[in-house]
Amino acid sequence: MCILGDTYLQDRDYFNSMRIYFLVSKIAEYFNKPSYKIKVYRSMGKLCKLVKKYEHSLRLYKKGLQYAWYTGDTNNELQIYEDLGLLYFQCEDMQKSLYYHNRMVTGEVERDNSTVKITSRVQIDYSKKLKSGIK
Repeated sequence: MCILGDTYLQDRDYFNSMRIYFLVSKIAEYFNKPSYKIKVYRSMGKLCKLVKKYEHSLRLYKKGLQYAWYTGDTNNELQIYEDLGLLYFQCEDMQKSLYYHNRMVTGEVERDNSTVKITSRVQIDYSKKLKSGIK
């Protein structure tokens, strides 16, 4: 999906890698491809983690998680839990690291009727309506 961004990342050209990921996220938004947005947010989160921008990485992973909930993609939801666990491990927050790691290992996904999942879906729908000019 983001082969060029991944190639720049492997070459440690972080600026161009992020630029490509950002463009792909805008293209995915334009063509209404939320599954691509999950992948690109995970890639951007990974990049930020590599350059030790942990707060940015956390926000990007959480945004990817929102899109995983929105699309019902439990595989990516679980992978993002693992990403979050590793991120919190690097930040030396063992409690949160274990929490997210255990969610991934046990396959514990967010319930469909949970407040946070419903709120995320509504937020994404509302954002789409605003961007398309429908109020």
